[in-house]
Amino acid sequence: MGTKNQTMIQDLKTKNGKFGGKLVLRAERISQSKNLIHMQWAGKKLMNTDGWFDKSDPFLRILKSRNNDEWLKVHETEYIKDNLNPMWKPF
Repeated sequence: MGTKNQTMIQDLKTKNGKFGGKLVLRAERISQSKNLIHMQWAGKKLMNTDGWFDKSDPFLRILKSRNNDEWLKVHETEYIKDNLNPMWKPF
């Protein structure tokens, strides 16, 4: 991604290699903020993993890959109770 209003779409996979959804990233250049990035994430039609009588409590965990194939947690959002279309607080 490098130009204004460019969109990138990537398929997400579960740990066992099955389709897990799509990640859509859109870039917009903001001249007032050259050093900071503010993100707000949302989920749409997430899979309910809590069964028939409850809905999932989704959250996001963002990891960074290190040189030695280890992963470092960079950020974790709040849990949103019983919501399959969550919008997390900006960070």
